[in-house]
Amino acid sequence: MLRITSSESPQAAKEYYGQALSRGDYYFQGQEITGHWNGRAAASLGLDGPVGHEDFLRLMDNLRPDGRQLTARNVANRRPGYDFTFDVPKSVSLLYALGHEERVLSAM
Repeated sequence: MLRITSSESPQAAKEYYGQALSRGDYYFQGQEITGHWNGRAAASLGLDGPVGHEDFLRLMDNLRPDGRQLTARNVANRRPGYDFTFDVPKSVSLLYALGHEERVLSAM
């Protein structure tokens, strides 16, 4: 299942990613998951490697990593980002939780 959530404002995006993601997610059970810059847009901005906190905050404020404005328009009600969440159906999670079948875990 795919759920797409739009950030309502730059401040909302900063709060969401700052609070929800920095505290860790119980699904990972001690595994550290680090975001990495990827793709042509990141490369054109000179972003490479692990996502840096300051670079991310600048992008949410419509600024390039060097501090210059990113886009021509900087309207107050813009939506700076989207959160794409991929989940398996609850029945699949329960099947693994009850049976610990490694094939289910591999498929997830």
